[in-house]
Amino acid sequence: MQNYFSLISFLITLSLLFSCQNNTEKKNRKTKVEIRDSIAKNLFEQKCNVCHDATGKKESEIIAPPFHAVRMVYMKSSMDKNDFIETMKDWTHKPDSTKSLMKPAIKLFGVMPYQKFDDKEIDLILEYVYKTEFPKPKWFDLHQEMHRRGIAH
Repeated sequence: MQNYFSLISFLITLSLLFSCQNNTEKKNRKTKVEIRDSIAKNLFEQKCNVCHDATGKKESEIIAPPFHAVRMVYMKSSMDKNDFIETMKDWTHKPDSTKSLMKPAIKLFGVMPYQKFDDKEIDLILEYVYKTEFPKPKWFDLHQEMHRRGIAH
């Protein structure tokens, strides 16, 4: 009987050890993802949102399409995450009005000036953009409706 209790105690201890180890590994993995996301967000804020931020701005005050709109257009035309990233990366590396998916924005703002981005940075930024829901400007729905009716800029 004592051997039985010893075996049970051993199995419980072993189970707890593996459980703690798995939780630590999960926590470490989560921390790595959170660090990567934080770096990506900071890069996005420094390199993209400087021009594309529409937070608290009127439509007439922005100098580039808000990222809510950019992401929406590219997500609709992309088949998956890799396609989304490659399409946006191609645009970022070589902005060209003929390959833009946002023709009305080109008419309104012109072609985005070329920005020198490191490939690792742009990959981080585009992964962040892919998985981030950006706030919709207050005026956005009206802008979309006017565009749909053909009376937008």
